[in-house]
Amino acid sequence: MVNRTTISGGAATRAGALEVLQQNTWVHLACHGKQDLKQPYNSHFVMRDEHLTLLDIMEKHIPQAETPDEVIHLAVGIQFSGFKSVVGTLWEVHDPVAKHVEAFYRYIFGDLKDGGVVDCTKAAWAFNCTTHAVKTKMPLEQRIVFAHIDIGV
Repeated sequence: MVNRTTISGGAATRAGALEVLQQNTWVHLACHGKQDLKQPYNSHFVMRDEHLTLLDIMEKHIPQAETPDEVIHLAVGIQFSGFKSVVGTLWEVHDPVAKHVEAFYRYIFGDLKDGGVVDCTKAAWAFNCTTHAVKTKMPLEQRIVFAHIDIGV
């Protein structure tokens, strides 16, 4: 069985998101994000009240970690905070396109109905299956924005 915490509407605040990030081993942030190329740690996810920055996430989870002093993007920032496998976008994706990526969850959670368990080592396989499944539904320039980053678990 998979436990999940969903926050939306008024609960989708910076503090609420930080709390949920600390309580879960998996996270899906279905919101807009903004890359800050001049101040990478100010790159952020848009919450109801205030931005949830990479710095917020990284300080909350691993305040003693040293991170590289270079441009980073949101997906790598999430990985720096401790998540082993991350699927994210390298630049802005259009909302109608993003909905097609829900196929990823069908692949990654497909075994649960047969008594299986959620396994982050299947993320690369699920991501690959998803990109093949949406080839005819998404233009190439929107399909290539998605990236899977994994520490090789």
